[in-house]
Amino acid sequence: MSTQGLPGSDNRDQAGPAVLVQTFVFAEQHILLMRRGFPPYEGKWAPPGGFVQPFESAEAAAIRETLEEVGLQLDIERLLPLATASVASINQIHLMFITQLDTRVPLQPQAPEAVDARWFPETAFPLPEVWEPIARFEMSQLFERVSAGRFEFYQRTDEFHRVISEKQQVRYLRGSAAAFRNARRGS
Repeated sequence: MSTQGLPGSDNRDQAGPAVLVQTFVFAEQHILLMRRGFPPYEGKWAPPGGFVQPFESAEAAAIRETLEEVGLQLDIERLLPLATASVASINQIHLMFITQLDTRVPLQPQAPEAVDARWFPETAFPLPEVWEPIARFEMSQLFERVSAGRFEFYQRTDEFHRVISEKQQVRYLRGSAAAFRNARRGS
């Protein structure tokens, strides 16, 4: 086993990719987007998201970033995997989640990360002003998927993009949402 990249290893030449999360939040056929306050993509509309911190789960990062950027507390039980994107050219892996709320709630953009936050219906999706990674994604398919209650998982690599579909069903194979919350609180 190689020790490259392991804690205590002095070899930093082989750093693994940065891991980021994005959360696509829907409510009443609207998607939540925030206007980014930082480069890259400063001034562009994007889903809440950011870097996963050391020893933090991707789900905890998605919940934390959404709260920090738009003041919205998400429930782990409603957070579902949506997509992965391996972006080797910039040494990043993006893990994307989707959640659906019952109603659109007031948003509180948290400067300097988010300078604005709004709910957009599909007909007013700000395509010319969106964050480049989602500009190439067919958002009408995502809105339709949410309307239909269909589960789809999207996978993007340098070699391919694919959609994996099956009936939406959530089962805990190990652990539970309550165990996740308790572990996060240190209980």
